[in-house]
Amino acid sequence: MYYDDEEDRKRADRELDLIYQKAAYEKGFSRGVWTTAIFCFAMYLISKYF
Repeated sequence: MYYDDEEDRKRADRELDLIYQKAAYEKGFSRGVWTTAIFCFAMYLISKYF
């Protein structure tokens, strides 16, 4: 992408940074939820059968 002046470029970079941070946060959050769910399910099975 080409920008006329430095300010536009900096603003666009900031917006991209925010978008990437949001995406990374949501991805990490969902992975954490899945890990917790699987861990709890495994503990439940272990406590049930052992």
